[in-house]
Amino acid sequence: MFKIKYLFSILIFLSVSVKSQNAEPFTGKWKFKNIYHSEKIGSEELKMLRLVFKDVTMYFKPNKHYKAFLLKNEEGNWSYNDTSRMITLAANKGTQSIMQILDFSADTLVLSIDKDKAFILQRTKIDPADDIEEPISNIAVVNATISQISKKWYLLKRVVPGRTEEQSKLATELVGETYFHFKDDNTYESQTLKIKSQGSWSFVARNSTLLTTIENTTLTWKIKAVNEHQLILMRGNTEETWTFSTKPN
Repeated sequence: MFKIKYLFSILIFLSVSVKSQNAEPFTGKWKFKNIYHSEKIGSEELKMLRLVFKDVTMYFKPNKHYKAFLLKNEEGNWSYNDTSRMITLAANKGTQSIMQILDFSADTLVLSIDKDKAFILQRTKIDPADDIEEPISNIAVVNATISQISKKWYLLKRVVPGRTEEQSKLATELVGETYFHFKDDNTYESQTLKIKSQGSWSFVARNSTLLTTIENTTLTWKIKAVNEHQLILMRGNTEETWTFSTKPN
């Protein structure tokens, strides 16, 4: 009986150890404390930065879900690279951003948002509402090929949940001629509001999802449908739908 209890205790200990190793030490909720290396920043710029970031909060859950207020509310999934100390935030609305941990202690987390700016966060209390996760729709997707995607696609309609058909039509007309020209070398050109941009694109999730990247901004698009003349994309994990055609509207 003693041996059985002893072995049972070891199994419990190992189970707890594995679970603790799977949770990164920075999991928990954090709120803005100060600008990192504030002594190196001019008084006017420092005042402006503190005003901009004063309401920042970040909540990293052990289940890899996050909720944050970074000038606006967002949530999604996070991943961490222990070697580079980079945290990747994949928001439900389709955007991806990367932050680097510069320093960490039990109650302080220093995150770099770009090569010039970083802020200090302090651990704070988790509210019950923080654990309520935004529902995600189960979107049916299709797999595509490079030849199917590698075309010039003109935006016909953009539908955003919560907007009426008339509002969606008006919003589409206001942006003017919008297009994505995906090329088979994984580069693309785009135009929105007569502003032209260039970037790169790639497939993920077995060719059912597109990643479009311009400089440090990456967007996730799920492929809802594609054929010779039409492409329907869903932005991130939302039901925001972009319908394209090979012919201008």
